[in-house]
Amino acid sequence: MMAPAEGVGVFPRLAFDPVTNLLLLSYGSLSYPRRGHALLASTDGGYSWAKELATDSLLTSGYTWLVRTGPGRFLWAVDSTPPQAGCGG
Repeated sequence: MMAPAEGVGVFPRLAFDPVTNLLLLSYGSLSYPRRGHALLASTDGGYSWAKELATDSLLTSGYTWLVRTGPGRFLWAVDSTPPQAGCGG
């Protein structure tokens, strides 16, 4: 288990499933241009985290959306966006 890396993560989102005691954390990249999103899982309330699950290196706004949809089920939404002039892309 590992802690989330320092210096990463824009607009983090948390979702918790009380049935499975699973806590998920999603976030996007802080670097410019922003590339990719990540998802972390914890079963001990966030004291330790499993290895990061990362999407590919799509350009993105960095924003994610995460919600529990049922016992042991979550919906994770991410975006991709074309580079924008003046925004480091």
